[in-house]
Amino acid sequence: MRNFSKILLLIIFINLFGSVSAQSGGLRISGFLRDGWKPISGSMVQLYSYGSLLMVAETDLAGRFNFELELNREYQLIFAAYGYVTKRLTIDTNVRENEEREWTYWFNMEIFPEIPETDFSVFQLPVAKIYYFSNFGEFDFDYNYSGKIKNLSNNLVLYVKKERSTMYNKYITHAENEKKSGKLVKAIDYYLLARVYDPYNQYPVEQINSIEMQLLKKSDKYKAFVDLQQLGDSCMREHDFLKASVFYSESASVYPENNYAWYKANLADTLNSRFDNSMYKKLLYNHHVSLADKYISNRDYINSLYHYELASKLNPNDEYVFKQIKFLGTQLNISIDRSNSEQYRRLIESGDRYFQNSDYDRAEQYYNKALTINQSDQYVKIQIDKINRKKELFKQFSFSPESRTKDFIANLAKVYDTGLSQEFHEWNGKKVVRIVINDGREAREYIKIQSDSETLYYCNGQKISEVVFKTETGH
Repeated sequence: MRNFSKILLLIIFINLFGSVSAQSGGLRISGFLRDGWKPISGSMVQLYSYGSLLMVAETDLAGRFNFELELNREYQLIFAAYGYVTKRLTIDTNVRENEEREWTYWFNMEIFPEIPETDFSVFQLPVAKIYYFSNFGEFDFDYNYSGKIKNLSNNLVLYVKKERSTMYNKYITHAENEKKSGKLVKAIDYYLLARVYDPYNQYPVEQINSIEMQLLKKSDKYKAFVDLQQLGDSCMREHDFLKASVFYSESASVYPENNYAWYKANLADTLNSRFDNSMYKKLLYNHHVSLADKYISNRDYINSLYHYELASKLNPNDEYVFKQIKFLGTQLNISIDRSNSEQYRRLIESGDRYFQNSDYDRAEQYYNKALTINQSDQYVKIQIDKINRKKELFKQFSFSPESRTKDFIANLAKVYDTGLSQEFHEWNGKKVVRIVINDGREAREYIKIQSDSETLYYCNGQKISEVVFKTETGH
């Protein structure tokens, strides 16, 4: 059988690998969007099927995104970010007849900056094609096809690598000139582009932060601009692309010289014109019904009721969901206490928020409170188990560069959740920040050790600069 954990790292900057889970129901796509080792956060990864946009997923601080795909359909993922070359890949989820399983497939997508007046039309083609291999019963990508794209794009990749420094200096010069002439918003625009070409240089970020602080203190106009941008961002996450377009366009009209605002407005317009809202609602509906069915099979009635009711809002006329809600409320003699249910959901949300911020003590407090309301919630029990495992890891923490062997780093990928994990330690009288980024195949451990006299930074046991630490972790 083919080794599906094997990585093919192409010059076109995509590496793919697969793994299998033992659940039923479809294909879960997960991955990271990066420029080198720098995660690209806040990008909207677009999922299409047969030409229609189904949904978008915003990349998190680690550049991570997830999609749950139905089987026996064809999909396309589009990866776009401001200042970067757009890339795409296709996914064919057609499997053998009557095969009911759930697969999980991981991959990393690496994109690179766009160079003006350069022909990147080769990337109108998918950089990879993922499909089901019936001989093995697994999903993987077409090695031969990806090899051809690699050969077509080799010279382009080398050219971009060579031009990055030139483009960085060009946009820094533009930004400095605009700043001197008092056109601060336009200067921010150029600093944003400079950061794309040299993500490890903190100077553009420092300038952007300085200018924004200055504008927010002195300019109500800029405050209005930021508010409109944030409203647009919120609408994008809610898939209300029409409203997002309105907010972004309004923000662009406040500062017409800001190309980034127009980029977001045009993106929202494009997504709105391609969006299949009915399909999106269907996917959400299926998602909530699937979760509700799993919860009810575990006698987790509060969660099952919660998701059936969300499904009912999406499809009020669905007879199955109506019967399930009635069944929960009458035949199982469950007291549907709305205030109790809402309190339970708030406790879960608070626990999740603290968990994501690595405040595990507070997260555990909220999860335990939730369990007093719903003792059968498997999700909460799993989260508490994760916290306990993390605390055990904390107890074991020690550091020396020579201890970070290949075996040690390889083991991190097994014991840490995929994504970004953050820890805070007191060790030998020093304050330690430990960040582990795990993409499912390999992990990278970043450590910041702060004493009264110095601050040191490491990646996998090797000394790095503060800039590299901040750039690659987003810390």
